[in-house]
Amino acid sequence: MLDGSAECSGKIMANPAMWIGISLGGILVAFLMAFKVKSAIIIGIGLVSILSWPRNTSFTYFPYTTEGEDRYQFFRQIVAFHPIETTLAVQEWNLQGTSGAQFALALVTFLYVDIIDCTATLYSMAKFCGVVEDNGDFPRSTVAYCTDAACISIGSLFGCSPVTAFIESGAGIAEGGRTGLTAMSTGFCFLVSLFFAPILASIPPWATGATLILVGCLMIRQVTNINWQYIGDAVPSFITLAFMPFSYSVAYGLIA
Repeated sequence: MLDGSAECSGKIMANPAMWIGISLGGILVAFLMAFKVKSAIIIGIGLVSILSWPRNTSFTYFPYTTEGEDRYQFFRQIVAFHPIETTLAVQEWNLQGTSGAQFALALVTFLYVDIIDCTATLYSMAKFCGVVEDNGDFPRSTVAYCTDAACISIGSLFGCSPVTAFIESGAGIAEGGRTGLTAMSTGFCFLVSLFFAPILASIPPWATGATLILVGCLMIRQVTNINWQYIGDAVPSFITLAFMPFSYSVAYGLIA
């Protein structure tokens, strides 16, 4: 809402962290990408993060609050490792009573969400790479799906979030990644990040928000392959594209 001075009453647009994220994490990265500078996205994220770490600024990620103090104490550790103690193989297989119905509901929900999410992500990434064949398939798609399924099953035993294909992979493709070496390098970086969690967990959200929008700008080029002249393709395509940002979910967009 606007106040009497035609300014945002919540002063949200005056937040310096937002403008730093837009200018350095968005506009600067866009210029670097326009001039084909390698690692432009990493440069933007790193620059905004480093600027947001000092505490005596109006856009610090560690303000002098309870939450900010907790973040700062964790950040100061630099290197830390927490062994798996309470999340390894703790699935509950007792399906008596209402647990059976809840399990069936969760299984079906996660199944269709992951199938749709994984399918949409893998296909869009393959399309982005330019390796999709004329029949709509892409090389070694069966191996990709099987790997995704196996990793999700193994990841659940460790109590972590779904180990599946995410749309953020577009950032790696935008930097030039096209082969399995990209995935192996990413996996190695994830392994290293286990020990540097205090630093990596202290990357503020305004450092990555604009860069993800830029990745979306690169991926939206695929809409030119839609036959907008045919109403049978135009209507479901538009509804899918419009519903995804409102529902915050690729799966819900495709279901709609």
